[in-house]
Amino acid sequence: MRDDRPAILGGEPVFPEKIDIVRPTLPRIAQVGGRFDEVLANGKITNHQRYVRAFEAALSARFGAPAALVANGTLAISLLLRALGRTGEVLVPSFTFAATAHAAVWCGLDVRFADVDPETWTLDPESAARACTPRTIAIMPVHVFGLPCDADRLSGAAREAGAPLVFDAAHGFGAAYRGRPVGSLGDAEIFSFHATKLFAVGEGGAVASRRDDWMAKVRAGRNFGLDAEGDCEEAGINAKMSELFAIIGLAALEGFDARLAGRRRAGLALRERVGKLPGITLQRIPEDRETNHQNFAVLVDPDAFGLTRDELHLAMDAENVMTRKYFHPPLHRMRCYAEAAAGTRLPETDRVGERVLCFPIYSDMTNAEVGAIARALERIHADRKAVRMQIVEGGVKGEKR
Repeated sequence: MRDDRPAILGGEPVFPEKIDIVRPTLPRIAQVGGRFDEVLANGKITNHQRYVRAFEAALSARFGAPAALVANGTLAISLLLRALGRTGEVLVPSFTFAATAHAAVWCGLDVRFADVDPETWTLDPESAARACTPRTIAIMPVHVFGLPCDADRLSGAAREAGAPLVFDAAHGFGAAYRGRPVGSLGDAEIFSFHATKLFAVGEGGAVASRRDDWMAKVRAGRNFGLDAEGDCEEAGINAKMSELFAIIGLAALEGFDARLAGRRRAGLALRERVGKLPGITLQRIPEDRETNHQNFAVLVDPDAFGLTRDELHLAMDAENVMTRKYFHPPLHRMRCYAEAAAGTRLPETDRVGERVLCFPIYSDMTNAEVGAIARALERIHADRKAVRMQIVEGGVKGEKR
């Protein structure tokens, strides 16, 4: 008889070696080697050369809005916010990666936090509208885990506040809202092409907007603020993307739709298996939105599941399944935002932040990998009392995340 005890209780882990939270699908050397040889030979590896221009044009066509490439997603936010040419505060969700707010702070702006929708975990339009003040210069929602925000209702909140709507679409490449691709929503969107993303080039980012005045400032700002005559109207920074990353990006675009389809198959398969467990809540995907399944996240109800999120995290670690507590702590609970968040109440963000756990998901994830992750969860839940006792009494500490 197979020993199907959880690994934390002495059973065999479902994976013989640790599997990562991400497994980026990157081009092979046969796809990019010739172009690498070309730019290394001619020395034109930066300063907006041939392949950066080609990559930029391809992204603009995909988004349905002009795109400007930059070195990473954090710089994309920074350049966009500086292009607004205003001082004051940026309204952001607290349930997001730190870079969303950090970039605003580095631009000399204040941040103000709003709550998330309890089911989609994206910025709640009503909370955003209530949180706006006369100092609000922009509302910056986040397409969390690849699910587009409620763009129309957020547009209404932005109009009411007299502030532009600029999306942090770091997770959103390939997603769609009411048939419109992420990249064409609001007044502007920013992207990250970091190795953890579904569309990965290693490091890189982009700003997409139909606002010609903003885009002109972004393009100048990424190159020290220089104009054609070598003069600077404003102080810029070096945020250029190199030809090498642009070459990877162009190759990655060629097979992206197939990878997106693979990610969606994996996401649906995980939802089908994992979503049946008591105490496991999935992110709601409204019918008018297409997620790209950038991350596979669940909320763990400790009463219904029988273990806390942190206990499940430790038990999955024993199964050689890496999990991440994205995003815990939420920004308004971070030490660096204690003053900015003073007096702020975000009950849904707190609830989601205390319960969220992300599992591995890959574009090339196999049915066997989906089944193993689900089996690990199922057997941990089946032996939840013993698992909790082992953690509490056995002093299981697990890997620090």
